[in-house]
Amino acid sequence: MASLLFTIHLLLYIPLVIYMPALAFSYVSGLSVHIITPLCCIICIFYTMLGGLKAVVWIDFLQSFVIMISCIVIIIIGVIHAGGFMNVWNKTVEGGRMNLFDEPRNGAEVSRSSQLRKSTTITYPVHNWHLYHQNHQLLYRNARYYDCDPIKNKVITKQDQLIPYYIMDIAASIPGLPGLFIAGVFSAALSSMSTNLNSLGATMYEDFIQPCIRKKISEKTVSYIIRFLVVMIGLFSVLMVFVVERLGAIIQLVYTMGGVTSGAFLGLFSLGMFFPRANSKGAIAGAIVSLLSLAWIAVGAQNALGRGNMKYRPLPTSVEGCSNFNGTIPEMPEETHKLDEDVFVLFRVSFMYYTMMGTFILIVVAVVVSLLTEANDPKNMNPDLYAPFLRNYVMRLRKEAALCQLAISTGGVTSV
Repeated sequence: MASLLFTIHLLLYIPLVIYMPALAFSYVSGLSVHIITPLCCIICIFYTMLGGLKAVVWIDFLQSFVIMISCIVIIIIGVIHAGGFMNVWNKTVEGGRMNLFDEPRNGAEVSRSSQLRKSTTITYPVHNWHLYHQNHQLLYRNARYYDCDPIKNKVITKQDQLIPYYIMDIAASIPGLPGLFIAGVFSAALSSMSTNLNSLGATMYEDFIQPCIRKKISEKTVSYIIRFLVVMIGLFSVLMVFVVERLGAIIQLVYTMGGVTSGAFLGLFSLGMFFPRANSKGAIAGAIVSLLSLAWIAVGAQNALGRGNMKYRPLPTSVEGCSNFNGTIPEMPEETHKLDEDVFVLFRVSFMYYTMMGTFILIVVAVVVSLLTEANDPKNMNPDLYAPFLRNYVMRLRKEAALCQLAISTGGVTSV
């Protein structure tokens, strides 16, 4: 079940990875997203299919340097144009965007990282650097457009165009810098896509195809099958881009699609770690209910957004500092609140909470189904499979069961 959830998650995620750099390059160059996307996929599929994991690792290693250099340059230019870090901080606080304790976390990421001690120790600085750059870039962008919102000023039409516009705004006069930004964006996208294509192809073969093959096949045949899967996944991702571009803001889509599957994924691992009596029937039932429930909520919310019955209200912005703005900004009508109230309450839940909701639904359904069916007996389970604070409990039950069995056995010998 975990493999199925992982497959669904990546099939939804890879098209988003392709679309983001294509959108940035389209804004800078004027080329259509529909031209950029297939070219990007062909390049990525080509070296992933021919080189396999070794090619993916080496290219990711080289691309990481391009990403890091572009991040450093953008941060430096951003600080200079914003008038210093203190100016950025003051404008961020005044704009109500410094809510330090209101940042949702990716529960699945935390759960997996906590189990990888050595690997996490090595990659922790790199991961923190990524978060540092991401947050600082948003701070500098908000400071830059503190009193001149490009969307309200009709300079751009989509929220997704803000970062490319920001880069062109601060770096257009510096030769090579827009190109460095595009190189960094494409390096990040190709790195993610190639890794996901390779892992998804291997997962689909190992968990779905290999169990159906009764006779032994050669490694060469296995390699051809995985390459074929990589090509099919890539083609599917290209087609899905045409759907993604019509669904709204890209950041919202990343969290929405990720939340639909990540909740069930995290719930499965949490169930196995914290509930000794849970069984496979409960886990499967919980995963299905969680996945379908979150998919229903996500589709309903997206439908309400598309019809205009609901809006995610952004933080307030201003156009007072725009020298070329001659229009007026109408105030938000009172009807907006009434429209939101007409939407079903679950559809109004923020997409940031989808992972938490999916985890909760899975655990509740799985525990109930496990208790109604033949629940696992903790005495027969391996203590190493559970969270550290439950291991002593399971070991004590196993010890008591062993002593009880020994007493019964001894009593039987004595009576004879």
